[in-house]
Amino acid sequence: MTEKIKIAGAGISGLIAAINLAKAGYEVEIYDSAKDSGQRFSGDFQGIENWSYKQDALDFLKDINIEPNFDYNGVDKHEIWAPGEIQKEFVFSRPIYYLVKRGADSDCLDQALKKQALNSGVKIFYNHPIKREEADIVATGPVLNDSVIDGFVSGYVFKTDIGNINIAIFDNKYAPRGYSYFFVHNSLATIATCIFKNFNKIDEYREKTLELCKKRKHFKMGDVRRFSGSGNFFLPRIPKDRKIYIGEAGGFQDYLFGFGMRYAMVSGYYAARSIIEGKDFYKICKKEIFPKMRTSVVNRFIFALLSNRTYKWLIGKYGEGLKDQVKFAGKLYNSRIIRKILFPFVKIFYKKHIKDPRNV
Repeated sequence: MTEKIKIAGAGISGLIAAINLAKAGYEVEIYDSAKDSGQRFSGDFQGIENWSYKQDALDFLKDINIEPNFDYNGVDKHEIWAPGEIQKEFVFSRPIYYLVKRGADSDCLDQALKKQALNSGVKIFYNHPIKREEADIVATGPVLNDSVIDGFVSGYVFKTDIGNINIAIFDNKYAPRGYSYFFVHNSLATIATCIFKNFNKIDEYREKTLELCKKRKHFKMGDVRRFSGSGNFFLPRIPKDRKIYIGEAGGFQDYLFGFGMRYAMVSGYYAARSIIEGKDFYKICKKEIFPKMRTSVVNRFIFALLSNRTYKWLIGKYGEGLKDQVKFAGKLYNSRIIRKILFPFVKIFYKKHIKDPRNV
């Protein structure tokens, strides 16, 4: 008799877990409270990070049985803006991340994974949430309430008349303790600000970012849509019943810049493998995921200490003498020394922010 697996949540992590389980012969059902996958998003660009792992993200997708049947753009050239009119372009040895669309449109990552899941025999029930007690895998997205919001993003998606560009802005005038970004790919653009404090001023920072980008790049805007979203980060506590939580529901997210898609993919895949191979999911995570998450907490702490003067100096000097900037960035996420020496102290400082808000 084929074993049935129930998954709560039809986002990235849930769909990847479902695809791998279905291909291994399991009967898989996904239940989601939304009317479709990707409903949280507005067709805005986000990045699948490609620096904290040695393996390229596209090769990783192949290894976890996922086809790249979605629109993507490998970013190996990137502008960074800093205070003092600094605008510097970096060229990387491989893509530093892969730009993808998020949302319910057919060319978005979310819909591409949905299609693969359905083709693999997965049954998806939208507008049909289930309690976490009824699910074998919980992938219901971020744990959100006013007391646990750690980051807020707001921006615009629009059509434009300029060529492809990838810009990150590090300046506390536009994003205190955070960053702003401007992506254009195939005449579609995303401009947004991501902040980690002063959430009540997000509209002000977003408009300042838009004004700066218009001043420097001179572009038109059509079919404009505004979007916003909030998120939280926490270091997960292993549930007493060891139920499998993945993606943002499990706290699998980068605390430095909020990148979470690769963590979602990794956790979804390991969830499937743990069931298929009869292994403990959290033992796998302790070895493969938790160390990078702890390091991201340390990296967030260091980044939060930086001032505009430091941004100016770092970005003005960064890259000189470095043969491989992607490799250097990867070291920041794989340094045992950084994690072992600093993490115990940073953990105390961020105690409130990294506390697991789930009742598990």
